Amino acid sequence: MVKLVSDLQGWFKRNRKKLLAVYLVFFVAKWTLTIVFGARIFAFVKDVIN
Repeated sequence: MVKLVSDLQGWFKRNRKKLLAVYLVFFVAKWTLTIVFGARIFAFVKDVIN
């Protein structure tokens, strides 16, 4: 178990920049979609109410 943890730590240290880039792309895409679809749903609900 200890070897597995140390192997994982080494892997994260080697791939830190790649992981950070992937996470940032995921984060930006997620919030962009959330804002776009949130605005569409809000406009739809507002239209239905009126």
